[in-house]
Amino acid sequence: MANDVVSSMHIEPDDWQAFLRARPRPVKQSVIDTNQGNQLDSQMLTFLNDVSETTLSITGKWAERKWLHITAQYLSMESHSEREPSAPIKTVIIHKTAGCGLPISMADAIQRVKNSPHNVARKQINKQAKQARRARMQQAMDSWSTSCQACGAPLGAYNAFYHHGGMGPWCGACIEADEYVSGLKWEPKSSFWQ
Repeated sequence: MANDVVSSMHIEPDDWQAFLRARPRPVKQSVIDTNQGNQLDSQMLTFLNDVSETTLSITGKWAERKWLHITAQYLSMESHSEREPSAPIKTVIIHKTAGCGLPISMADAIQRVKNSPHNVARKQINKQAKQARRARMQQAMDSWSTSCQACGAPLGAYNAFYHHGGMGPWCGACIEADEYVSGLKWEPKSSFWQ
């Protein structure tokens, strides 16, 4: 990879600040505060401007690693995490590449990061997990059954109604037949699964 590195690169502080303002925040404010983010960004700028360095290694917690990985993606650099057998936390290793540096178009850089293989795979895994949860929930709703407290009729999750005060399950016919009860707010059991 050292052969692919651009021989000379210097990023002006004003250009770097413009990049940081345009870049979406890699990690939520509640996880990494502004000072931590500034320190990580400062290390990244020093690394970019140092022609003699082709690799940067920083040991950090998950949020710091995420910050560095995403910033490296915006700057068209390669990065990965490794763990030493004796170390409790991982180390981020970032490599300069031929095309690394400030993006010409921030919109293109944002799209590149969003469409990176890692992000696409993560979104697909989350989507599959959500579909599996919905299928399990649907199966539970379909197999659930009880009987009406008022008339004893068999009820399923879609036609067993409950009141938030603890009344139920009642069927729709019994609720409509009772003048007092029909004025209360009732919800089907299926709404509790959503």
